[in-house]
Amino acid sequence: MDLLHNIHRKTISSNPRIRREAVNLLCANINILPDKKQAWDDLMHLACDDDMNVWLGTAGSFGAVFPIVPDKEKAWEDLIRLTQDKRTNVRGIAAGSLGAAFPHVPDKEKAWEGLHRVMQDENINVRGIAAGSIGAAFPYIPEKEKAWDDLFRLTHDKDNDVRGIAAGSLVVAFSHTPDKEKAWDDLHRLVQDEDASVREIVAGSLIVAFPHIPDKQKAWDDLHVLTLDSNINVKGIAAGILGEVFSHIPDKEMAWGDLHRLALDKNINIRSLAAYSLGSAFLHIPDKKTAWEDLHRLSLDKNRDVRWGASYSLGAAFSFIPERKKAWDDLIRLGHDQHRDMHVSVNYSLGRASIFKATLTKNEEDFKKQLEIALDFFEKSSKEAKYFNPAQFCHLFYKSFYTITFTNRDVENEVQDYLAGAKKALEGSESKEKLLEAVEKLASALKEIWNAKDKGLEAVESSLDAHRQYCEQAADLIKTIREDAPSATKILEKGLPIICRKFKFQ
Repeated sequence: MDLLHNIHRKTISSNPRIRREAVNLLCANINILPDKKQAWDDLMHLACDDDMNVWLGTAGSFGAVFPIVPDKEKAWEDLIRLTQDKRTNVRGIAAGSLGAAFPHVPDKEKAWEGLHRVMQDENINVRGIAAGSIGAAFPYIPEKEKAWDDLFRLTHDKDNDVRGIAAGSLVVAFSHTPDKEKAWDDLHRLVQDEDASVREIVAGSLIVAFPHIPDKQKAWDDLHVLTLDSNINVKGIAAGILGEVFSHIPDKEMAWGDLHRLALDKNINIRSLAAYSLGSAFLHIPDKKTAWEDLHRLSLDKNRDVRWGASYSLGAAFSFIPERKKAWDDLIRLGHDQHRDMHVSVNYSLGRASIFKATLTKNEEDFKKQLEIALDFFEKSSKEAKYFNPAQFCHLFYKSFYTITFTNRDVENEVQDYLAGAKKALEGSESKEKLLEAVEKLASALKEIWNAKDKGLEAVESSLDAHRQYCEQAADLIKTIREDAPSATKILEKGLPIICRKFKFQ
């Protein structure tokens, strides 16, 4: 209680510097403070402070504190009361806290009414903050159609920033709104918005929205318009999105024409994003020869960002490139670049290319060697990565599979460590989850065999039966993701017979 008493004493100090200390102490110790109600009351008091540095310090704290406050109904009412304060800054802090607090409020109907009122605030900053909060709260809001209409209304706000934030929240909300056709019609109207920042957000929304839009032709028409936008940032975002949604576009000839044009653009950022898009789109591009020539040319670009985009795409598209030897040589050449990010990307792509090569091997020894080469590249990429680590999942996933397939000892703990690490690097990918699940089945099969060792014939026969079931379940999972992860599934399919043979199971 001494810490809590100390914080409370600082909260009511006449010295603003000491009150700022109270904010820092509250935020740092909220989880261990015994009286959460007192902590919440102190935070409320500090949010209304006259000193800017004090009330600003509380801005991000309410969302973190709210889930652990005992009386959430009262805490929500406290926040709503702050949204009606005469001071703009206090209303802004409260508005920004509502989105994070909303999932934890018991009465969401009542909570939604409060959030709805805040969006009509007379102050543009408060309205903008409220627009961001409704985006965060949207999945939990019972009246989703009304919430969507509120957001769309704010996209016509007289203030550009409010319109931009509202458009961004619409993007977040899109996958949760029941009427996606109407939702896209609303977003469609923003494609021609006079403010480039709004058009940027709409362009970015397509990566989330495109697969869910009923009328793909209309969505594609909008994306095509955005690739021709006069604003470089809008055009660049459209270039980056094009590859991600290429498989859903009905007119792939036209889409390829746009991507080819963007890959030749004079602007560095647009070229680099087009280079990155080529990797995702390559499988579906009708003219792979020209696409490969574009990718090769971009790998020689004078700008490092463009070359980085090409290095990523060379790995993503490797199995579909007509001249794989030249593509491999391009990656080796790019690997001589001294920049860390280039090393990370190149080694990741070389790892992916090596995985594809492993699927083409004719015997177990070559398969094992090629997997080892891939693992070496993935490990180098993962170790050198600082902020963005694309190889982390691949390294741990394939390492777990390699260990199960080729190690003749009890490796359960080792494999579980790899799988646990891979799970942390999933990034919400459904196909990666299923790949991991398949390897977990194989790990369980391995565990059955090791557990039965030295326990007699009956135990071995029982473990072999369980082993068979796990392997069959793994094989069934592999079939479901063959289209989304072709190289990974081929690797698992090549390894299954080796695992079965290792335990004399056909």
